[in-house]
Amino acid sequence: MKFLCKNFGEVLSLYSKSPYQKSIIRRNIRYLNLGDRSTSNLLLSPAEATKILRTNESTVDIQSKCSIKYYDVNYLGANNPIEDRQTSAKFLYSNIYLFGVFDGHGGYQCSDTISQRLFDYIALNLLNTKQLEDKLKLKSTGKFPLWYAYQATYNDARSQKLKELHRQSLLLYAEELLKEKIMEESIGNEIEYNMEKIMIDSFLKLDNDLMIEALPNPASGKTLDKETLDVAMSGSCACVALIKDMDLYVANLGDARAVLGQEIDDGTYVPYQMSFEHNSENINEMKRLFDEHPNEHTTLIRDGRLLEMLLPLRAFGDVRFKWPQKNLKDYAVPVYGHGVIPSYYFSPPYVTARPEIIHKKLNYRDKFLILATDGLWDLLSPEKVVQLVGNHLNGQQSYDPYVIPEDRPVKLREVFEDLTKRRVSISHQPVDHNSATHLIRYALGNDHIQISNYLRADMPRNIRDDITITVIYFDTDHIIEA
Repeated sequence: MKFLCKNFGEVLSLYSKSPYQKSIIRRNIRYLNLGDRSTSNLLLSPAEATKILRTNESTVDIQSKCSIKYYDVNYLGANNPIEDRQTSAKFLYSNIYLFGVFDGHGGYQCSDTISQRLFDYIALNLLNTKQLEDKLKLKSTGKFPLWYAYQATYNDARSQKLKELHRQSLLLYAEELLKEKIMEESIGNEIEYNMEKIMIDSFLKLDNDLMIEALPNPASGKTLDKETLDVAMSGSCACVALIKDMDLYVANLGDARAVLGQEIDDGTYVPYQMSFEHNSENINEMKRLFDEHPNEHTTLIRDGRLLEMLLPLRAFGDVRFKWPQKNLKDYAVPVYGHGVIPSYYFSPPYVTARPEIIHKKLNYRDKFLILATDGLWDLLSPEKVVQLVGNHLNGQQSYDPYVIPEDRPVKLREVFEDLTKRRVSISHQPVDHNSATHLIRYALGNDHIQISNYLRADMPRNIRDDITITVIYFDTDHIIEA
């Protein structure tokens, strides 16, 4: 087997404060931990490896006059069951599109629940008063459609009891929003649809509902329920893109990431960061945390983890870092034991579900947006990911037959330049037509032996994380026209 480095000494010599160089260290250690399993009878054949890599891939054409052409998705699990989730949908009432990747930790329950519910909370905030009233008239039917979902990437793991509880919470939220809108309109205020506020409010409201649903409610006869408690005790990062016409909004929570691929004048692609990881390597995030807990500087972060336990500093769920200590003692300790309460638990909440929002107006340089959980970013830098997708895009285009334009005069030099570019593109023709699959393949290794060893690993979570990727391609012609 080929290693990136020959021994641990060489790995340690790479140490740097650069987050990406630290990811290189992690990647080298993971390769070393795979062991030498390159014996031919243990290797997957190229066809077998490709079949595994393509199992969960999907390509969806939007087929609508908007800024999005199509998108690719794929995921490769490491946890069993996988803790990542991915969702994509279109708002029923306008050309608003949502794409999200969700990275669970401490179990799949929170990420699965968030992926099923978050877009509904955002949609409610997008409805006007009349639309809300009409939707609430349907509540007795049990149907409450708000989005057109493009594909069901994962099975809904929730029980019927949990689904009904979540439906009731959504109806209550709809009624709250309707009352607020009616109140605002009655005093002559115009209802504003600020996308950043809508996304922040939706994230925070859903997280608050998770915590309320996990608690017993004597008034309604609801007792302590382990299923709702599991959802709230586990956690999930989230990276969600909302695209409306030429406006791109990314709401990020935790360590999943969004990176825009831009084409510059020389035809190459460069990354434009649309999110920042919320962890101990983020200086602004550390300042926020220290400001909120001014007397705990020596105990807040140890070994890069919050209270020695949690890597992301923002997340859904994770009530063991949010609830008052009394709630944890009364409801969590009897179910999970005393170890559920972190050491130095002085002034909760320590974790927030408030997302960081970045907004950008799309322009002709913006070619694609990559949303991915940290399983990808542990292995590849944003620069490399954008380069891979850009080359993949060029290689895909070279499969199309070359056609000389007939609507205008064409000089021989122009044809020559086009064919020269095409020859370069042909050299980048990818094995996989799906760019998310292409990224997963490259992240696992530069040769078949590395890929096979990753895919055959007995305990893959020991060497990598779940990888979930969505690549959204923009319609440059539509953007230029707009």
